[in-house]
Amino acid sequence: MTNIDWPCLASDLKAATAPPAGIRRLGGKAEEDAILHVAEEHGFPDPRRLVLTVAQEIDHWRDRSAAIDEAVRRCRAWFA
Repeated sequence: MTNIDWPCLASDLKAATAPPAGIRRLGGKAEEDAILHVAEEHGFPDPRRLVLTVAQEIDHWRDRSAAIDEAVRRCRAWFA
């Protein structure tokens, strides 16, 4: 079991991946680096898995915030 503050992880991911005004998402290397940085700060056990999960959910959802919440929920279920 991991000792991660899941709500804080979600909040930090939202802040780190927030795109500039008028752009839906950072995308590419900038988004990946932001997610990896947050994952490492929180001691996430599999940072690459988090990157893939967040990217998949952002592609699926229109609302970036809801996408990140869903990605964190999925990851929490894997590592709980």
